[in-house]
Amino acid sequence: MLKKTLIRVFMLLSVVMALLCERILALFSRRQENAKFTILVVRLDQTLGDSSMNSPLLRELRHAYPHAEIKLVVHPRIYDMVRHCPHIDHIYRYDWGSSLAKSLLFRHWLSWKFCWTHFRREQPDLALVPRFDEDHHAGFIALLSGAPRRIAYTEKATQRKQLLNAGFDMLYTEVLPADGLKHEVERNLDFVRHLGFEPASMELEFWSTADETAYAREFLAEHKQKHPDGLLIGLGLSGGYSILKRWPLHYYVELATLLQQRYHGRHVTFLLVGGKEDIPLGAEFEEKLQGTVLNMIAKTSIAQMAALLRHCHQFIGNDSGAMHVAASAGIAVTGIFGSSCHHRFRAWGKSCDTVTLELECGPCGQGHVIDRCSTCIYPSPKCMDELVPAQVFKKINIVQNYLR
Repeated sequence: MLKKTLIRVFMLLSVVMALLCERILALFSRRQENAKFTILVVRLDQTLGDSSMNSPLLRELRHAYPHAEIKLVVHPRIYDMVRHCPHIDHIYRYDWGSSLAKSLLFRHWLSWKFCWTHFRREQPDLALVPRFDEDHHAGFIALLSGAPRRIAYTEKATQRKQLLNAGFDMLYTEVLPADGLKHEVERNLDFVRHLGFEPASMELEFWSTADETAYAREFLAEHKQKHPDGLLIGLGLSGGYSILKRWPLHYYVELATLLQQRYHGRHVTFLLVGGKEDIPLGAEFEEKLQGTVLNMIAKTSIAQMAALLRHCHQFIGNDSGAMHVAASAGIAVTGIFGSSCHHRFRAWGKSCDTVTLELECGPCGQGHVIDRCSTCIYPSPKCMDELVPAQVFKKINIVQNYLR
């Protein structure tokens, strides 16, 4: 209890200091009136999934404000995902590091320096912070940018945010309520609705260049010549940052074998994608599966991975960035969920499906008090161990998805 009180007091002092910094910055800035209405979107997640689910917001903002100048602030790790976005006029990279303790100590200085560099002459007219969970930097950038109108989700959105973002509502001119349980795409689009517009589309997007499209086509050309009627199935073996979200590897091998048997007349090839931390998983899968495997784990850029996934007839994977990138590539996706809330984070799209046991110990069984389990009450995650390959197999109909 004492620790929570101290955290809350520290955060409140941090907000007061930020408000003081804003007054000092405004005093020394020589800001001019913008030639165009300017919107600043501050999204500092480091994960592919969160950034993928933010793509409809960027598109719908452009539809709502076709003549506005739209600027985006992202973490450098996400820059490659958004650098070719046609809806954005300018992208800023803001590197807050990866150490929370360090960021708490230096965030005022980092955000003050960032805003002094980029916004001391021209402030945005509107700043949006489309993050539902706790935020450690974006709110300060929105404030220090000088935007007279600043919108974000309330600090009361979750119990954790109410503690770690105590007082953050004071950074904004308008706060959105935590309105029931929604998918993250819906929550992001609530900003558009709040501004008085109804989204024309809720589909995800991924923006690749002609070079990346050509890379994928050339890479798969030889494979397609050998198996013109073959099926290409993408697999995401990773659980992202959490091992609790990882379906056992031997289950993936068993599922792949079942798919080979079902579609034995069409030669099934499995495309593995993921980051460098997933290299051991890919090597083990290749070793245990009898069949054709294209192991591209840690061998592509994010955009190249998306371009490759566009050629897949199906993607199967855990709740991870690769799953959301696959959904944004517009292919059929089967997401395997256990310790995270599939209502908020499932793959988003008309051809996307979810397989989960939804046990009482999980976030969905606890009334969504939390969005994911950070620890497990069992020696290994029961929600994954008891979700056997046959249950996932029943959910997959690649030929049906392909013919849609």
